[in-house]
Amino acid sequence: MNVLVTGATGAVGPCVVWALCQAGHTVRTFSLDRPALGALPPNVDEQIGDITDPSAVQSAIRAWMQLFIWLPSCTLSIPRLN
Repeated sequence: MNVLVTGATGAVGPCVVWALCQAGHTVRTFSLDRPALGALPPNVDEQIGDITDPSAVQSAIRAWMQLFIWLPSCTLSIPRLN
């Protein structure tokens, strides 16, 4: 399954990404910053962008079936895509 993980460069994200990859999922990450070298598996599709930018979010989630979003202190509205 294709899974998009936001906040993949934070405290929780890398653990989620590694677990999903080890379970056989295809993972795309969406973060403000590039991850440190070796922080994520080499086969991850890394997308850089701001979660508060609706067009960047829409671009990142196209064709992805599941989302893992970690937003501990952020309020936003993302329009539903058809």
